Amino acid sequence: MTERVGTTPTDGGGRVRASRVVYHWEGPPRVELVLDDVERGGRRWAQHRLVLADGRPGAVAVVVRDDQVLLVRQWRPAVGRVLWELPRGLADAGDADGAATAAREVHEETGLPTASARVLGTVWPDSGLLAGTVAVVEVHLAPTGPDASPSADGEVDARHWVPVAQLDELVREGTLTDGLSLAALAVWRASR
Repeated sequence: MTERVGTTPTDGGGRVRASRVVYHWEGPPRVELVLDDVERGGRRWAQHRLVLADGRPGAVAVVVRDDQVLLVRQWRPAVGRVLWELPRGLADAGDADGAATAAREVHEETGLPTASARVLGTVWPDSGLLAGTVAVVEVHLAPTGPDASPSADGEVDARHWVPVAQLDELVREGTLTDGLSLAALAVWRASR
């Protein structure tokens, strides 16, 4: 296990006094579970954080077409369920920015080519555990038919275009429950 000792100042007057990696897996993606010795306001405690892909950011894509948003269905072993969510993933070393990551993920997961991608903002998907940020990206498709075949990466079971007006209903009825997708839709709606 790797130990990092020092005083790392943080916003808000706290500091990380020391850190050590308690679990490491080469991946993909590379995963580290880090245990920090934290101090703030005269109080000390131990705090775990998860670092994915060496801290590279992720991206979540709000794919828009004709006042509809694209959802993909994926099995998520961590929760033991199949979920409807927005396309997303971690940055690859060759991705220039969050927009490039989102465009690549949309193509990999759905087979649909993108025409444009614009970063709308950034979210912390779980600020109590995850060390990385995720760019929220609005994506528009290239002018090809909407029936492009899904890619061969096998991550996505299905895709579905949902009218923007029905998104709230999907949330209320419990069909759309993925926290990252919900946060991304909130950022997207605030930017409209």
